Amino acid sequence: MTSSRRTPQVFDYFLCGQKLKSVDSNPYLGVEISRTMSWNLHIDNTVKKANSVMGLVKRNLYAAPKETKILAYQSIVRPTLEYAASIWDPHTQKNITKLEKVQRSAARFVCSNYSRYSSVTSMLQELEWQSLQNRREAARLTNFYKIRKGDLHVTAADKRLIPTKSTRLHSARYKHLNSRTEVYKNSYFPKTIVDWNALPPSVIEAPSTPSFKERLKEHLIQRI
Repeated sequence: MTSSRRTPQVFDYFLCGQKLKSVDSNPYLGVEISRTMSWNLHIDNTVKKANSVMGLVKRNLYAAPKETKILAYQSIVRPTLEYAASIWDPHTQKNITKLEKVQRSAARFVCSNYSRYSSVTSMLQELEWQSLQNRREAARLTNFYKIRKGDLHVTAADKRLIPTKSTRLHSARYKHLNSRTEVYKNSYFPKTIVDWNALPPSVIEAPSTPSFKERLKEHLIQRI
C-alpha cells in the first residue's frame, strides 16, 4: 500500500517460488482494500450489493405489512451497508450520499409512498431512522469506549491514545493525531479522537456500554 502523494516503490514478492501478482485492490475479510487506501471502490461495491438485496426485498415483500418491510430492511439490507463501517466510514459528501440514497429508497418502500411531492425526510422521521452517517459515528465512538474500558483489544491502541492535559468539556480527552494526508486524517483513530473529545461529560461518564449507547444516541439526536 502506498500514498497517492508519492511515487510508489514497487517490490516483487514470492510465495513458494511463485511471484505474486500486483493488484490495485483486493478484498480482505469482506472489505475492499486499495493500495491508496481509498474506500471509493469498497463503497461502490457496498451500495451495489445493498441495492441488489433491496431489490430482492421489494420484489418479494411489495404487499407485506409495514412492520415486515421494516424488519427486512433492518435485518438484511442495513447490515450490508454497515459491515465494518467503523473502518471505512467515508468523509466525502459524494460517498455519504451514495449510502444514504439506499436508506431513503427503503423508506419510500416501507411507507409505500413514491410520490415526487412527498418528503423522504419526513418518512425517515416517522420511522425514527437515524441517518447512516450518524449510526456510523455512533459505532465508531462505541468501539472507542470499549477500547478505553479494555473490553475491546486493538493492537497499538496505547500508542495512539495519549491523554491531554486539557480538561475542556471533560477530563478524558486525548491528543489529536497529526496527519499529513487526508487518508490518515480520516482514518479511525484520528477521526474518532476528534469526535470523542467533543462529547459532553454525561456521555463519556456512562458506567456501561449499553448506557453509553443510549446516552450517545440521545446526544446525536439532540445535535441534529
